[in-house]
Amino acid sequence: MDFDYFYRRDGERYSFYMLPKVLVTDDRFKNLSSDAKVLYSCLLDRNELSNRNGWIDEEERVYIIFTINEIMECLNKSNRTAVKILTELEKIGLIQRKRQGLGKPNLIYVMDFMTGLDCECNNYTPEVKNLHSRNVESTLQEVKKVHGTNTNNINTDNSNTYFKGEQKVYGGFKNVFLSDRLDECQ
Repeated sequence: MDFDYFYRRDGERYSFYMLPKVLVTDDRFKNLSSDAKVLYSCLLDRNELSNRNGWIDEEERVYIIFTINEIMECLNKSNRTAVKILTELEKIGLIQRKRQGLGKPNLIYVMDFMTGLDCECNNYTPEVKNLHSRNVESTLQEVKKVHGTNTNNINTDNSNTYFKGEQKVYGGFKNVFLSDRLDECQ
C-alpha cells in the first residue's frame, strides 16, 4: 500500500475512538492488554451512542449491546480472543455483563474508569459532570464558553459535510459551512 504524507490537512476529517490517557498511565491499568484498552475505547464510543438513544435500564444506568461477533469483527480477533478480552475488562471492573438468556445478547455496562482515581483529573467532580451535561442555551452566559463542540454523530463511522436540501451557502472554513439553514446542525 502506498499512503500519502500529511500536508497541513485537518485531522478532524477522521472518526476517532477515544483512549483515555489514564488507561495508559495509571498503575491500576498497567497489566491491561492493549487489545482490552482498544476494546474499552470502542465500548465507550458505543456507550455514548446508547445514552443518546435512550438505552437506559430501570436504575437509570446506560447499557450497550456489543456481541462477541461484533467484537471479533471490530478487532479482527478470534472468538476465543474476543471472549478473553471481555473477561479481562470484566475482571478489572471496567465492564459488567448481564445475561438476558433465551439466546439474547448480554447487556454490557461500561463502568466509569474515573471513579475513585486520584490523578491529574481530580477536578472532575459531579458539579463538572453536570456543567457539561447541561444544555448550552440554559447555561449562564459566563460559562457558555466552557462547552465544547459536539462532534459525536449518531453514525460514528461516517462524517458527512454536505448539507441536504437547498440553501444559500455563504462560504466555508475547513469543515464548517456557513449557510442560511438553521435546522440542520450536526
